[in-house]
Order: sequence, then structure tokens, then C-alpha cells
Amino acid sequence: MVLENSETGEILTQIDFSNKIDVSACTWTCSAKRIDIKCKKAAEDLNWRVLEISAAAGGITAIPAQAASTGTGPSYPSSSKVKKDWGKIDKELTNEMKDDKPEGDAALNGLFK
Repeated sequence: MVLENSETGEILTQIDFSNKIDVSACTWTCSAKRIDIKCKKAAEDLNWRVLEISAAAGGITAIPAQAASTGTGPSYPSSSKVKKDWGKIDKELTNEMKDDKPEGDAALNGLFK
């Protein structure tokens, strides 16, 4: 895909997608600070592994969406090397909130009870 400035004819960028896109459904806008590109996949049932061909590792650029959804994917957050048990963290915060002493109006109302 080649993005060209319609006023000057200058080529802004060229993207070699790793899989096919529907060119008729693509749109883009260019402003002074950024370029917004919206592309639609030609095959909706594929999950792309990489965006560009040059970034393709091992030759696998896409897998069927059904295979991707049935496999065990990375747990959230996928970029973190350390796994966190969010349920445990939530319980710890709840216990801390129970142990906190009341302040302000709540402390004053407790004093008069």
C-alpha cells in the first residue's frame, strides 16, 4: 500500500502488509502532525501475527481465528513477565480498608455512639 499526498504527489510511506487487505475499504487522513490509516482485512477469519512482511518471524504471519481463540493465549497483561493474582490483591486491599481507622466525621460519629 502506497500513501501519496494528493496535493503534491509526494509519496508519504509504503507499507508491505503481511496479509491481504481490502483496498477499497481503506481510508487515510493526513494532518500536519500525524497520518491516520484505517484498513480492512481481506479475510476476516484470520488473526494477524505481524503487520508488515519485514517483521514476519518464522514465516507465520496469520493464523485462523478459531485456532487462536481455542488455544491458550497469554494471560492479561501479556507484556508482563510477572504474573499477578488480581483476586489476591483485591482481598488484601479489602482487608487493609477494614483495618483503617475512621477519620473526620466517621470518627466523630463513632465517638458519640
